[in-house]
Amino acid sequence: MAIEDFYIESTRKTINTNTKNSKYENVKGYTESSIMCYVGSRTAIEQFSQGKWTIKSQYKFFADTECSHGDIIVYKSENYRIVSDPQNTINADHHFKAFVEKMENVN
Repeated sequence: MAIEDFYIESTRKTINTNTKNSKYENVKGYTESSIMCYVGSRTAIEQFSQGKWTIKSQYKFFADTECSHGDIIVYKSENYRIVSDPQNTINADHHFKAFVEKMENVN
């Protein structure tokens, strides 16, 4: 079985700053698109920040479409942010790998 056998339909939100509000100011918005992806195993990373050690969990992420650093993925009703540069792992433009972090308290 290939990793593509585990892909499910999800939503990708890309930051779009071309939106204007009623005062003609740039507003950060999102452009949504449908992708096929899989969020896999979790890894833990220790980081020293603000004078203390914290543990961050990151998940392996695979998709059939190229994504960008900072994109938000809605996978099984959970929100994840891409925190690494996606790699075209087999150079066939259908299997991209990145790391994501789960986002809490997102509407």
